[in-house]
Amino acid sequence: MENSIENEISAIVDQFEAFKTDMELESRFPRSRYFTSENISIYVRKQLIPLEINGNTEIKYHLCIASIDICNTNRGTFTTILSYIENNIGHFGSIEVECLMNKPLELFLRKRGYTDSRSDTDFSISLIKNFA
Repeated sequence: MENSIENEISAIVDQFEAFKTDMELESRFPRSRYFTSENISIYVRKQLIPLEINGNTEIKYHLCIASIDICNTNRGTFTTILSYIENNIGHFGSIEVECLMNKPLELFLRKRGYTDSRSDTDFSISLIKNFA
């Protein structure tokens, strides 16, 4: 079972790397993609947002994680995937996880340095972590 999860994580990482390479070309469409395996589905988008960098506001590309669906949660699968993405962020200036409705996931992300995003609504929370 563990080897199976490792293979699925590896497949997701490979799909992220392909997406990152494709998205470095600014004119590349579509700017969103599903990373999928048998038990994992993560939907992401490349977006432009203003980021505060050294007191100045700059428009930067960022990675928006819009949907996460992982069977057999609480086994470190998302932690492993997110750690890889954070450590291999490429040209993205930040990562945003939008529309959080899962309190344990929100707390997990806050412990990793994610803060409230401009995308917050009355109904859900979005968190962002800057890398620029």
